Amino acid sequence: MIRVCPHCSGVDTEGLKKKLPNETIKSTCVGVCKSYKDKVYAAVDQEIIYADSNMEIQQKIVERLKNKDNE
Repeated sequence: MIRVCPHCSGVDTEGLKKKLPNETIKSTCVGVCKSYKDKVYAAVDQEIIYADSNMEIQQKIVERLKNKDNE
């Protein structure tokens, strides 16, 4: 599951849904706004992933999910 804060995370959830149509993407508080206030971030299976841009965070999320499938 991917969790993104609709107010603070900076993630384009619609773009992410198009890129990952089979993943559950939940818009909810992630609870790390103060720690990552200058970053774009999401929680993927309870792990916080952050980046400098929306494009970069989407790439990191896709990579994390691919790595999870290979474990």
